[in-house]
Amino acid sequence: MVLTEVGGVMKGENTMIRTWTWISHEKANKISGIHATAYQTGMPVVVVVEMMARGELKAIGVKSPEAVDPVKFCEYLPALDIPVFEEINHPSKKEKKK
Repeated sequence: MVLTEVGGVMKGENTMIRTWTWISHEKANKISGIHATAYQTGMPVVVVVEMMARGELKAIGVKSPEAVDPVKFCEYLPALDIPVFEEINHPSKKEKKK
C-alpha cells in the first residue's frame, strides 16, 4: 500500500484527506512477474512517461512530482491495475474547557 495523508482546513473545517493505492504481491506477480512494491514503484513512472509522450506534460529535465497534475495522474492508475482510494474526514471539534 502507498498512503498519503494531508491535513488542514477546507471550507472552514479541519479536514484529513487520505489517498492510497493497493495491489497484492500475487496480482502484481501475475501481471508483471515482479512483486507489488516494485510494481507500485515502476508503474507511476510509466504513467508520467506516457503523459509526456501524449504531450500532457511540457516539463523538460528533472522535475518534482508536484509538476504532474495529481488528478489526471491518478485517473491513469486503474488502467494499470492500481486502484486509487480516497477518504475525506472532518475530525470532530474538541470542546474548549472553561
